[in-house]
Amino acid sequence: MLYALDDNYGPGFHVITPLRLADGSIALVNRGFVPNDLKDPSKRVAGQLPGDVSFTGLLRVADAQTMFVPDNDVAKNTWYWRDIDAMAKTLGADAPRVHRYVIDAALQIASGQAVTAELDAIFQELPAVMARAEDRAGQIERAALDLAEAVMLEGREGTRFTAVVTDIDERGARIQLCDPAVIARVDGKGAAAGDEIAVELRSVDATRRQASFERVG
Repeated sequence: MLYALDDNYGPGFHVITPLRLADGSIALVNRGFVPNDLKDPSKRVAGQLPGDVSFTGLLRVADAQTMFVPDNDVAKNTWYWRDIDAMAKTLGADAPRVHRYVIDAALQIASGQAVTAELDAIFQELPAVMARAEDRAGQIERAALDLAEAVMLEGREGTRFTAVVTDIDERGARIQLCDPAVIARVDGKGAAAGDEIAVELRSVDATRRQASFERVG
């Protein structure tokens, strides 16, 4: 069960099901979202499909665990990121047969049943929808990092830091402090990527997740 947040139902899980393919290999299939109170399979008997099924879907490679993502709890079958190798190991002897991707899929109840035009149209739209969802997740993670950085810098106004320019664009120079590893922006005039510069922390506002630096020296 892969933890997820749904706009309508709140916290819940994506149901990841191992399906054995005709060649004996196993595909991990994301069958969709269920709310917390339906995590137990016995509460969603209608979704336990017997016999052969066919499906169509989008391939998803493994995730990388980021700073603010919890560890997966294998014992409780609660996953916060797609660690496909670890998911495969839960299948014991079948682990080597598991394909190293997850399929976000819609199952067809009858064997050999063609995907409907309506379902096909939905899947045509899914890449753009999922891209927007991933963008939103990236924005949330960046906001969390901004907050952590602002809290870490509170009370250090006036302190000078050594930083490296990572790139230049129309908004100025993006820099990374050498210590602590904080990313910020300053005036980019005369700077080039790779330059080592000195900056001074002018202000910090943790409530707005902002820290302001100025080049010095």
